[in-house]
Amino acid sequence: MKRLFLFLLLFAVFLHAETDEKKASARSAAWLATQQPRPAELRGAWIHSAFGLPEKNWDETIHTLADNGFNAIFVNFCWANIAFYPSKVLSVHPEIAKRGDQLQQCLDACRKHGIALHVWKVCWNLGHHAPKEMVEQFQQAGRTQQRLNGDPTLFLAPHRLDNFTLERDAFREIVQKYPVDGIHLDYIRYPDSRCDFSPGARTAFEQYLLAQADPPRLEHWPEDCTEGGPLYSLFLQWRQENIDRLVRVVYQDAKSLRKDIAVSAAVYGSWDGSPLWIGQNADRWVSNHWVDFICPMDYTKDDEEFAAWLERQLSTTMPSGVPLYAGIGAWRLKEPVAVTRQIQIARELGADGVICFSLNPAFVQNVLPGLHAGITSKKTGTLMPHHSARAAFEVSEGHPGLYGNFLVGDSCTIQAKLPQGLPSGKIHAILERDGVPMQKVKLHANQEDTSLCYTIPTAFPGSYRLRLELPKQNFLQRSPVVNIITDEEAKEVRRRNGPPEFKMDGGIRVAVWNQRSCYGAQPILETLQKTKGIDASTLLNLNPSSFAPCQVIILPQPRVMQIALLNPKIQEALAAYVANGGAILTTHTMVGIRAYTSFLPKLVRGIAPPVPSNVWKTAPNTSLSKQQKRDLAALLSKLPSDPQKTDFPDAVSLKLMQNAFPVLLSENSECITAAVRHEKGKYLACGLGLGIGKDDQDAPLSPEETTFLLNAIRWLAAP
Repeated sequence: MKRLFLFLLLFAVFLHAETDEKKASARSAAWLATQQPRPAELRGAWIHSAFGLPEKNWDETIHTLADNGFNAIFVNFCWANIAFYPSKVLSVHPEIAKRGDQLQQCLDACRKHGIALHVWKVCWNLGHHAPKEMVEQFQQAGRTQQRLNGDPTLFLAPHRLDNFTLERDAFREIVQKYPVDGIHLDYIRYPDSRCDFSPGARTAFEQYLLAQADPPRLEHWPEDCTEGGPLYSLFLQWRQENIDRLVRVVYQDAKSLRKDIAVSAAVYGSWDGSPLWIGQNADRWVSNHWVDFICPMDYTKDDEEFAAWLERQLSTTMPSGVPLYAGIGAWRLKEPVAVTRQIQIARELGADGVICFSLNPAFVQNVLPGLHAGITSKKTGTLMPHHSARAAFEVSEGHPGLYGNFLVGDSCTIQAKLPQGLPSGKIHAILERDGVPMQKVKLHANQEDTSLCYTIPTAFPGSYRLRLELPKQNFLQRSPVVNIITDEEAKEVRRRNGPPEFKMDGGIRVAVWNQRSCYGAQPILETLQKTKGIDASTLLNLNPSSFAPCQVIILPQPRVMQIALLNPKIQEALAAYVANGGAILTTHTMVGIRAYTSFLPKLVRGIAPPVPSNVWKTAPNTSLSKQQKRDLAALLSKLPSDPQKTDFPDAVSLKLMQNAFPVLLSENSECITAAVRHEKGKYLACGLGLGIGKDDQDAPLSPEETTFLLNAIRWLAAP
């Protein structure tokens, strides 16, 4: 009887769960059906297979994409020295002899179904298609990169003329031989920050140094070119210029052969860190118009992170007029609701289209039907933003104190200076709100010299863009985004851009920076907020005006590199804050390694790479002044003298100068935390990953870490 009862109970639970799942599925389907398509946007997909979808030929593959409202495909037809078409420049994959010219087959299908074909080339990387003999041949000839530790790679060295010529000529052949819509550069970068340190790279870099106005000397290879070395900045600059050269020349070459060809690039999402880590400077390519459109690979499941990357990227592309097509990691999102949500975010922020990674059976089965039910349910038309000559837009000033935003009811105008030769009287103007055309709004332009001026209605909040088009002249342009917000939203804008909101209850005012998520920030903040005598709040920006009410500022390592950290004015403002009596605590890489330059480099500098140990211990008070001994005693109060362990696997060691003294040491007695009094203020550089646990996840502070953190706050705030 008990077994029967248990079975019936489990069966009831199963039925209930199944019913809930069906209801959730029905709600998702209903929501997807309400999402509106937008005309004149690129809807693309990357596909790694040069043979189309499994068990489908190219005609069937392209038909599948077209039937679901997409208008572009980016196909990986070539690597550094492998082509999936008859090539006289690259080695041809053996399957082509059996299955024919895949590029031509795909192009024929694209023309039949109205899909734009962009040939995606993996640059520099020989990849998994290259046979072992080919890889060995390139490596033995010194044409591949080496890592800092001497290990070989599959990446060709960009500084070598033969490698550069191979890449350039491969693109030139495609443009000359096939009437494709575009060529698409991928892997247009170094593999990581530890390349290239081959013998050939040393020789090429030394030649680069000789071309400088005051040539420095390379004395220690590779140490001089690694982080902290005297030639590190020049080495990074050399790497960037090697990558820039190919982008610039491929663009110029392609346009000289065919003016209508579109040149684009797939780039990393973190534009601020990429020039330093991989030599990829997307800002420069866009600003110099070396690409017709740019495709950042913003692959994340986190919508907030997705939006943060896009906002940063659009800050460059919007002023330049270069369209941005946001790369969506559909393989991570897995289902259509999440993909649709990111398409909406991209539209609202100002992207002119999206590209999904990638076209495979799971995407076709699980995602495409949901998109086609709503957001890609109608065709986009053939005119794309990157086909058009560029217009120059100017938006009137936003509401005072709202950082470019407008309040509901404000006056707002958009002025458009058209390219020469367009009949302004025939321009069709459409207003888009939150990425969707407003059918009932009719806009009329006032002619001002060579510009058209439009008054934007501001009765309702939303994200607005003006779309101007003249199809017969192949003209389509969108304005920058105009954000119209409510009074309640304005409060949030001011909060995010203003100083921390302290209780002002007499406690030590500690601001924990957590703009767009920082490692360990939340556990640190929660620890401080539980402590009597401390008034802790979040610092949501690095505006110098926000520093004033803070007695102590904690700067944890950010999860995503941010442009503010590279701004010399922000560095100067942080240094001035300390000099004028403020106090700062930095954690892990924010002590000054990788891209996180120390704002007080004459006092404390980080040493890369981090020490691979999770053990820390207190420093002795030998060789210190009386004041430093008192300071050290305060910082180490109630801490055990025996070594402690953290959940995070490494710590950053420090180089100390000008009155800085060690506070915590690694297992091998390297300084990993240091303190210093500087003019009227104080600085504590903590190389520990406070609040960070395994797999880079936030973790509670240990009792010993909590004691040290509270000691540090009290010492920093004391006179």
